[in-house]
Amino acid sequence: MTIDGAAGECRAADVGIAARNRTPTSFREFTKYGLIVTFVTVTLVTPYVWVRYLM
Repeated sequence: MTIDGAAGECRAADVGIAARNRTPTSFREFTKYGLIVTFVTVTLVTPYVWVRYLM
């Protein structure tokens, strides 16, 4: 499985769960939260990677 495939499966699962609960999730809303999570994750991991592998 590739990273792209995994991301697609997560989105499909999100759409399925949202549809089952009758709370539709738009692509824009999904992307808004996804970018926030990505930014926080990269911000928290960057110092670790810098110290662990570059020093």
